[in-house]
Amino acid sequence: GYCVSSTNCKNVCRTEGFLTGSCDFHVASRKCYCYKPCP
Repeated sequence: GYCVSSTNCKNVCRTEGFLTGSCDFHVASRKCYCYKPCP
């Protein structure tokens, strides 16, 4: 979803069970991308 800072994005991703996340520019807005290791 939409985000402003990577710190907030990381915290949201962690509460959703992901390892980490980052706030990156995509098309016309910044979006939060969550990451987890491949099995």
